[in-house]
Amino acid sequence: MMRVITYWTDDRYRALAERMISSARAVGLEAGGYAVPNESGVWMDGMNKKPGVVLQAMKDFPNDSILFVDADCIFASAPAILDDLQHDADVACYFNAPRQPMSSVIWFRAGSGLRIAELWVEEMKKNPGRLDDHVALQNALDQVHPRARVLHLPASYCWIEEWFRERFGPITPVIVHLAVGEHRTLDLTWKKTKDSLF
Repeated sequence: MMRVITYWTDDRYRALAERMISSARAVGLEAGGYAVPNESGVWMDGMNKKPGVVLQAMKDFPNDSILFVDADCIFASAPAILDDLQHDADVACYFNAPRQPMSSVIWFRAGSGLRIAELWVEEMKKNPGRLDDHVALQNALDQVHPRARVLHLPASYCWIEEWFRERFGPITPVIVHLAVGEHRTLDLTWKKTKDSLF
């Protein structure tokens, strides 16, 4: 089974996470998320917790393949490529450049993907405080022996309208990434108090 997971560090991202999870469930996917404290309050520090969340989910659900999706995403339709992943991929994501995997939407196969997640966490620890999760991810993929089996997802699986429309033209997105980050805000509030959405 494939399970969608995400995380949040504050109430704003918690509201985004709820919306993403609802959209995943609406297209028939199992989905949930984690509350992850960000003691510094610095956006970059919160972003860099992603590899640890993926690893935690793989340990919590060892029989499920994990599809990590940023909280500020929305499923427009079911991710058919990933539902049909019966071939020999260990990990799947969109690459913005040949050695620049994007981690906003990334799939790990149950079992064989665990070592990649472990290495990703280890690589992130080598450069604390830097926003380089894609560098750490590529370094992790380079270390897997035998070589990691990577599926390059189409841009429609992490579609950022303002960045991709001119580059790729009119594509029907599967997963829309709003890329909220520090530069954009959305008026969303959260009313619940529990620490996970599983």
